[in-house]
Parts: sequence; structure tokens; C-alpha cells
Amino acid sequence: AIVIGGGNIYRGIDSADSGIERATGDYMGMLATMMNGMALQSILEKHVRFRLSGETFCLRAEMVRGVMGAQSLIPALNSGLGVVGFVFCQNKALPVLDLRPKLNLHPSEVSAKGAIILVSLPSEPRFRAGIVVEQVEQAVEFSSDDVLNHVHDQIPLQFLRGMVNLQGGTIWVLDLDFLLNPVHLRRLESISY
Repeated sequence: AIVIGGGNIYRGIDSADSGIERATGDYMGMLATMMNGMALQSILEKHVRFRLSGETFCLRAEMVRGVMGAQSLIPALNSGLGVVGFVFCQNKALPVLDLRPKLNLHPSEVSAKGAIILVSLPSEPRFRAGIVVEQVEQAVEFSSDDVLNHVHDQIPLQFLRGMVNLQGGTIWVLDLDFLLNPVHLRRLESISY
């Protein structure tokens, strides 16, 4: 649960000390709550856009913890879980995944020109991993109302939240919670690096 109360901006009960009537202070606190809600909505509607096998995808920005150059990747033996290597972040080894096989996209070598998007899931915030992508592009903003329920020719339906048409092109919205389900996460955590 997320609490968006405006106490971090203004508390109506404290208004009496500054000469403001209690009711007016309470209204000011309600406006502060609305400000927090608008800020949260803006964050939740932002998406990080990236390229993978020539297709454009995006993830909710709230899941992204950072971006690193692909040259940071330390290759690993194939674990059968889609792990292509690992990166060190804050003195911790994080698995780096190649989602292309799971998405039925043509796999290719990880290019040094590519990038690694560091992610965590709202359902499993302590778990972090990297995702290899060809290119990270400008962030985009859209609401859930803009997402259309279209089917991709190759990508399994359960991995997509849908697609949006923005800036003259199609962007596929990935559902990372399904791509990295709890069973998959536990198996990833059992790998020693």
C-alpha cells in the first residue's frame, strides 16, 4: 500500500501555531494530499523505452533502478534460466537476463554498445536483476487507458500488458511480474556467482 497523505508538505493540525484557522489548515493539508497523488500518478505513468531484436518495448519506470553499459557485463555459463552473466552494483552481484528467448525473439550476441536495465519488482522489492537490451531510448508517458490489448505474432500473451501507439510507432508494454515470476526468482537466487 502507498500512503499519499500530504503530511510531508503541510499538516492542518499545526496551522494554529502560525495563526491559520484549523479548518483552513485542514483544507491546505487536503491540497497537499492531492499534490502527492498527482506526483505519484506522474511517476506511475512513466515508462522506460528500449529496443530488443528490432522491436520497441517499455517497462514501468517505477521498476527501473538504473541503467549500465553492456560492457559492465561479466559473462557466465548458460544456467538455463536466461542468465547471460552478472554485474556488480552496490557490492552485490546481480544476475543479468536475456529476455529474448522467453519472448520468442531472435537471440543475438550481447553487444558492448547495448545496455543493461537494472530492475526490481514491486512484488519482490529485495530482488534485483539486470536485463540486456540493445538500446535504451527516451522515456515515454502514457496511462493504462492508452494500452491496447493487441496480440504480438511471436511473444506469448501472458508477458505483455498490451501495446501503445506513440510517436509514430508501436511500443509493446512488458509485464515484468509475469516474466520474472516468484518461482523463476527463487531459482535465480539459488545461482552462485
